[in-house]
Amino acid sequence: MKSIALACALALLLACGNQAAGGSMTTANEFDSAWERVREASDAQVQRDEVIAFLRRNEQAGAPVLQVSVAHRDTGARAAIDDALWQQPDRYEVTLRFGERSHVFVPLSRESLVPLFRE
Repeated sequence: MKSIALACALALLLACGNQAAGGSMTTANEFDSAWERVREASDAQVQRDEVIAFLRRNEQAGAPVLQVSVAHRDTGARAAIDDALWQQPDRYEVTLRFGERSHVFVPLSRESLVPLFRE
């Protein structure tokens, strides 16, 4: 009987500790599903909304700081985050990194980039 009570108390402590640290119990599958919605968006506004939802989910889960990098789609070479990206975003692949996790997408328009660079 003591072992069951101890196991329940430990599970409760772990769950509450995660919530107190600002995290939630988001699984890798939930992140993957949210990211697929970004990649499969049918238009720029939908993609922007899905990027916002994905970023919010990561924030709520207490994810590490977001890092963004960009590469040219045609060569794979690193690219600067500059006016060219904003003028022709579909020519680039954007990679979002949260610690060990990375997610790549092709922006449908500059609107898909806005949530990544606002302060």
